Amino acid sequence: MQKLLHATKVIWYQPESPVDEGDDKKQSIAIFQRINQGKISLTNAELLKALFLHALKDPKEGTTAETFKIKQSEMANQWDMIEHALQNPDFWAFVCPHDQSNVYTRIELLFDLISEKFVSSKSTVRWNTLAKKQEYYTFQYFADQLQNNQHHKVTALWKTIQQGFYRLNEWFSHDESYHLIGFIVGQKIKTITELWAIAHQDSKREAFQLKLKQIIAQHIRQCFGQTSSAEHKQPIIFEHLHYDDKTSHIISLLLLLNIDLHRQQGTRFPFKLYYAPNKIWSLEHIHAQKSKIAENTNPQHWYNEQRDILLHVSTHDLTHDQTQQLLNALEMCHSQPTCENRQLYFDLQQQYLKNFLEQRTHQLDNLCLLDKRDNSVLSNKGFYEKRQVVMQLQKTERRFIPIATQWVFAKYFNLDVEDFTIWNQKDRQMYRAALIQCWEYYQGNLFEKTLHGTQA
Repeated sequence: MQKLLHATKVIWYQPESPVDEGDDKKQSIAIFQRINQGKISLTNAELLKALFLHALKDPKEGTTAETFKIKQSEMANQWDMIEHALQNPDFWAFVCPHDQSNVYTRIELLFDLISEKFVSSKSTVRWNTLAKKQEYYTFQYFADQLQNNQHHKVTALWKTIQQGFYRLNEWFSHDESYHLIGFIVGQKIKTITELWAIAHQDSKREAFQLKLKQIIAQHIRQCFGQTSSAEHKQPIIFEHLHYDDKTSHIISLLLLLNIDLHRQQGTRFPFKLYYAPNKIWSLEHIHAQKSKIAENTNPQHWYNEQRDILLHVSTHDLTHDQTQQLLNALEMCHSQPTCENRQLYFDLQQQYLKNFLEQRTHQLDNLCLLDKRDNSVLSNKGFYEKRQVVMQLQKTERRFIPIATQWVFAKYFNLDVEDFTIWNQKDRQMYRAALIQCWEYYQGNLFEKTLHGTQA
C-alpha cells in the first residue's frame, strides 16, 4: 500500500470538451485505444518471471528486504542461465526445430511442459481444451498454484522447472539421446510433449532410448507402407519404396542414414543446419534420370556408365540378342560419336530398357539428399560432373552437404573403388547395404534376408 500511495505516478489524459457523461466515456475509450494501439503484449514467460520473483517473499515469516532481494537475485540468475542455454541454436534446433516464435522467451517451453498445456490423447497431441481458449493459460496455471502458501509452493515449483531443464539438457548432452530425439521431433513423428510423457513412464535412460528406437522402427515400417499389426510381422522388401512414392518418407529415411553415420563416427548431426529456415530438402538422383549426353558431360564417362548398365541388365529384362544390339550401338557411339549413331542407341534403349531404367533410376540406392538450390545446380549432369560440383559446393562455397551425400560422391561406401567416373552396380549394392544396416540398427531383422534385398 505504501508503494501505491507514495511511489506510484499516474499519467492523466483529459478528453477535450466533453458534452455529457456518455461522450466523455466514448472519448476516454478512444484515447485509450489510440495510445495502446500496436503495443506488444507481455508473454507468459515475462508474466511468470514477475509472478515467481514476487512470490518469494513470505509475509508469514517476516522476510526482510535484504533476504528477499538475495532470493530474487538467485532465482533471476538461474532463470537467465536456463534462458541462455535455450538460446543455443543447436539446443533449440534439437528440441523445437520447427518453432522459431518467442525467440527471447524460450524458457516458456518448460512451463508449458509442466503445466501440460498440451496433453496426450492416444498417439496424437491435442491442445488442452482450456489452453486453446485461454491465451495466458500457462501463466494462469501457475498463478492458481501460488494462490495459497505461496512461498512454500514457489520453491517447489521452481525446483520442478529446474529439474525439467536438467532433463532436456541431459537429452541434448548425450549423443545417443540427441540423435534419437532430434530425429523423432524433427520429423514430427512425435512431439517433445509426447516424449516428455514417455520419459515420465520410465526415467531410466536405457529403457527410454529403447522406446525411442522402437518409435523409429515403427516409422521405418510406415514409410515402406506397413501400417497394420499383421504387416509388421512381415519383412520389408527394399524395392517396395522408390522415387515415385511419398517424397517425405524417402527424405526421412535418407535423413536417418545421415544421422546414423554421425553416430557411427562419434560426431553430432547438425540439426541447426538441416532445419535452417532457408533449407528445402529434395531427392537427388545419383545416376541422372536422363541418360542422354548433356553438353557438359564427358563422353568417356557417359560411355562407362552405359556399359556398366548393360553389363548388369538381368536376363529377365533383355535377351542375349537385344543386349548385343545395344552393346554394338553403344560401341558405335563411342568410336563414331555422330548424332545418327547416338539416336540409334537411344531408340534401342527406349525400346528395350524403358521400364528397367525407370525402375533402376528411381530406387533408393540411387537417391541421396540435397538442398533444392544445390539440386538444381547438379541438374542432369553425369556422375563425375556431379561429384565435382558437390566437392566445390562443400569446400569453396561452404554449403552444408549431408554426410551421406558426401560419401556417395566420394564413393566412401565402396571400399574397393574401381572407377570414380561412374555410379556402378557395385557402388549401388554397397550403398544399399549401408542403408539397410542403418535402418536395422533401430530394430534388427526389418528387411527381407535375400541376396536380392541385402547384397553387399
